[in-house]
Amino acid sequence: MKFNQLAEAHNAEVEAALSRKSRPSEQEAEVAGSLTRSVRSLADSKEISPEAAEKIASSAPDANAASLQQSNLLLQRRVEALQNSEQNLKQRLNQTTVLLDQERRRNATLKGA
Repeated sequence: MKFNQLAEAHNAEVEAALSRKSRPSEQEAEVAGSLTRSVRSLADSKEISPEAAEKIASSAPDANAASLQQSNLLLQRRVEALQNSEQNLKQRLNQTTVLLDQERRRNATLKGA
């Protein structure tokens, strides 16, 4: 019982840590958007062609792709955590089954004696 609680607590901590890591991506998206606007306004003030401004703006980091990658990574980690929980539960079930079989054999021996 304690083993399952510890495994669940560990998985919850891992998931919380991963979700905290995903929050800064929102700030990065704002920074990237701000950077794109800054590039465009500078291009306007320096009379750079719209095509050149778009090329410069597109070289800014793609925050949406980074956010999707981070979300994907978070989901992968959640799947791994669930798989670990499943594996731990199966191991615990096997241990309990072995102990139960041993106890039944011991009880059968005591009844026969």
